[in-house]
Amino acid sequence: MAFIEWAQSHYLRPVYCCVNAELEDILGSMGWSTVHCINEDVIDAEHVLELTSEDDKGGHGSMVKDLKKNLRRAAKANIEVVRIDRKEWTQEMRKEIEAGIEEWKRHRKGLQLAATSFDPWLDFDNRDYWIAKKGEKLVGILILTPVGDSYVIKNCVSFPDAPKGTSERLIHDVLQDLHDERKGEGKPSSISVTFNISAAGDLEPTRNISGWKFTWLSQTYRNVSKGANLLQRSGFRSKFDASKEPMFVCYPTEDGFGLDGIETLLKLLRR
Repeated sequence: MAFIEWAQSHYLRPVYCCVNAELEDILGSMGWSTVHCINEDVIDAEHVLELTSEDDKGGHGSMVKDLKKNLRRAAKANIEVVRIDRKEWTQEMRKEIEAGIEEWKRHRKGLQLAATSFDPWLDFDNRDYWIAKKGEKLVGILILTPVGDSYVIKNCVSFPDAPKGTSERLIHDVLQDLHDERKGEGKPSSISVTFNISAAGDLEPTRNISGWKFTWLSQTYRNVSKGANLLQRSGFRSKFDASKEPMFVCYPTEDGFGLDGIETLLKLLRR
């Protein structure tokens, strides 16, 4: 409440763009409008390793089959995934990673939306790094953040000249490393790893919104999701049999969200 009162006292419109069901329930009971249009994609590391093991009998659907195919492609291309300690980064490695990221950005097409900026060295001391190599050339990076007893994949990118399957190889090998690390420490092997948020297929009203306001918001969401290909990210994550935990957008009903609110949000998220 203190933050909300502070924002309103400065003539600002507070909007919560990514909250869990517990906070959504609190804000909804206060009369706020809440909608569901995003999910948090959570993967079970042990489950993924079982799906991709040589002993697995298959029968998990086309997405998992595609994951296995791309892992084989990466193996055939001799992609090596290596964890890099913070003290091991050299200036040459940093420059090569930065150049790869810039090249990746240039190759993206259409409107780009992102919930976080892609600065690989942001919050450096609290993140873990893995790189993908083909020979001596760096072709990808994965950045992981520990959160309590779970982990968040902040970024995972394969550079434009990386062989097919590099991203899948990065994620798979990171899950294997985390699994082996916990096993070596005598901890339970079950690990929760989240890709963070992705767009849901539809905009769904949850509390205190209906009629023309919802119709307008729903149409705006469809236009944005189509123009920015928001569902592509969710499709990739489905390869890892990720579960979707609903997240919510919440805003004061009396203020509304409005076109100016959506435009401001898009300016913030545009990369």
